Amino acid sequence: MTVKALMPVRRNLVAPLPHEATDTHATDTAAPARAASGAAPSLIGPQGLRRAGEHSATKALPTPGTATSTTATRTTTTAASKAALSPSADPNLFALLVQAYLDCRRTKRTSASALAFEAQLEHNLLQLHGELAAGAWRPGRSICFVITRPKPREVWAARFRDRIVHWLLYNHIAPRFHASFVADSCACIPGRGTLYAAQRLQHQARSVTHNGTRPAFYLKADLANFFVSISKAVLHAQLERRIPEPWWFALARTILLHDPRLDVELRGDRRRLALVPPHKSLFNAPDGHGLPIGNLSSQFFANVLPDRIEVPA
Repeated sequence: MTVKALMPVRRNLVAPLPHEATDTHATDTAAPARAASGAAPSLIGPQGLRRAGEHSATKALPTPGTATSTTATRTTTTAASKAALSPSADPNLFALLVQAYLDCRRTKRTSASALAFEAQLEHNLLQLHGELAAGAWRPGRSICFVITRPKPREVWAARFRDRIVHWLLYNHIAPRFHASFVADSCACIPGRGTLYAAQRLQHQARSVTHNGTRPAFYLKADLANFFVSISKAVLHAQLERRIPEPWWFALARTILLHDPRLDVELRGDRRRLALVPPHKSLFNAPDGHGLPIGNLSSQFFANVLPDRIEVPA
């Protein structure tokens, strides 16, 4: 038996979407409806995409010369070597990145980081695309604060540009994992909200009791300190089996193995940190363990990990 644990936008770049004001500390949800927007085509001009590093038509191109530079040659050779060693990026990466941006901003447009990113949207997306395509993207600083309801716990928030990358990975690999989950798994899965969960519970109760004619028992259980205790090594092996594309797996590995404690900004009343039990704090997690609560990637990874848990019938 398998048990599942459960700023204004520059014109012609992005079409504004209707939105409601949200708390700037709200965390990403892992089961949103995909935003339907015509913004993606508007970012792709009639001349095609202008790649990062490509010279603008209004700027003079560099004049070729005969002088050579040892330093320049060495730099070029090193860059070419790194590019050769990096797995090839998805040919549709930019379009996928635009969609990930639209999904990410759906609940974050009023946050300061999202507004700052939108102020120079084209430049920021092209820069992010260049880093990803070259395999040079690395997660940046995280923000950590403590909430007290329903109980004290740490919340970690990645930078807006990093959250876009989380969405990029999620959009590409999540469907294959969701398709393999049992139908009763409802945590952060599109289309499986509280109503779906209640209906599945009712169905299972009627089935095991033969429509209420036989007694039955149920087990209520929880995984102690789940997010803090997650082994990244175990999760890494699970992802490797299901993500055969080298570039996408390299991206998943970068997100998974990143330790946000090495570059973090604490916000809010620091005295609240004392309210979080030490064994539930990511700051106290052993090396190689723990995922930051609040990131979309963490919610998704937390669903993948218990997929292989088996108990005797």
